[in-house]
Amino acid sequence: MLRYYCDWCSRGSFSSRTMTKHERGCTANPERVCGLCEYSSPPLKQKSTSELINCLTGGLQGDYSNIDIDGRMRNLRDLAEGCPGCILAAIRQSNIMDALYDEEYGPADLKFDFKAELNEWWGRGGPIEEKKFQKVWPERPSAMLTNHRKIKREQLLR
Repeated sequence: MLRYYCDWCSRGSFSSRTMTKHERGCTANPERVCGLCEYSSPPLKQKSTSELINCLTGGLQGDYSNIDIDGRMRNLRDLAEGCPGCILAAIRQSNIMDALYDEEYGPADLKFDFKAELNEWWGRGGPIEEKKFQKVWPERPSAMLTNHRKIKREQLLR
């Protein structure tokens, strides 16, 4: 049995199709396609990861001691149009968390909670279009199973 691993992170899968789908949107992938931006309504124009990282770090490389992190995070949120996936990708790929790590105090607080921001993102009217999912699931899945069972019973009675 083969195991497939992401080229950008340590995630693994037994399916090459699943891994290809993951790699496309992996937050560690510099060429990622953001699913949140892609399916928002209206669709957001995704900014390049290098543009987002530059906004966060201010073009500095490694020395973030004098950086105004609150201001940088505000600028990043504005540039990413509030997309939690793009913000996470910029934080993760910039290595700013490692650079701002303090032996005494631990990791820096960027005031970014991905899960909370993602819930807020969906709660804003959910920028996702319902129509995209109606094409896949025109009815509830349980109703589809019920219809499937009825067809089978009718075939058996013939």
